[in-house]
Amino acid sequence: MIHWKERVIDSDLMLDAYRGYATTSPSYHLLASLDAARSYLERRGREEVERIIRISEIFRDQLKRIKGLRIMDHEMLERWRDHISGVDLTKTQLVLTNFDITGFHLDAMLQANYRVVPEKADYNSVLFLTTFQLEEDSVEPTVHAIEDSLKDKHSTNRKNLLFPPLRCDSPKIEPYLVRRMPKRLVSRRVPLDLAQDLVSAENIVSYPPGVPILIKGFLIRREDIEYLREVKRAGGIIIARDMLLREVEVLRPP
Repeated sequence: MIHWKERVIDSDLMLDAYRGYATTSPSYHLLASLDAARSYLERRGREEVERIIRISEIFRDQLKRIKGLRIMDHEMLERWRDHISGVDLTKTQLVLTNFDITGFHLDAMLQANYRVVPEKADYNSVLFLTTFQLEEDSVEPTVHAIEDSLKDKHSTNRKNLLFPPLRCDSPKIEPYLVRRMPKRLVSRRVPLDLAQDLVSAENIVSYPPGVPILIKGFLIRREDIEYLREVKRAGGIIIARDMLLREVEVLRPP
């Protein structure tokens, strides 16, 4: 199901692009499901969205009883206000920087011990999504599961804080040029430990949030390698040609 704004994207162009990629063998189970969902939202959409937003607000309010737990809210996002168009009120992101536990570990504990399934987890946070299937009575068991999992994990001096390394440098070669190069002629694979100060020939992404850590055409820095290794060690998902991070694709010297 594709949504677009006609004042931003030309509909004829959109449909031409769609026809170029659409399968000639659609899934009628999927189409029927989409039709049912669309019909339901047309009849009860506003009512249901208001309901799940209310459940989300109750959830966030109940989480305040957990000492040290921070929640991504308008106040926390104030410094980036000029760059944010809005906040999804059905989502609740827990910030774990005051606890000696990663988001990956908390996610695994909640699923294994309480059958609570977060939407996503990264190194320092866990994201919850309130869906149409949930009722208000699901809030208390979820909060209890989080509270119990974080018990004895509080730390005011967490040693394993890790944040994605910031990039302020310029590419050594423009990424669009790297994409056009014949890889077998201009790139080679090297062990990740030996890739420092070489130019990346691939994008390597830590998911979530899905932001590239290594970018085609940019220099590979020591902090990039350390971040990727630690995220991988902690149980995070790395999207790369070599998913085990043994090797990385780099440009050959000119």
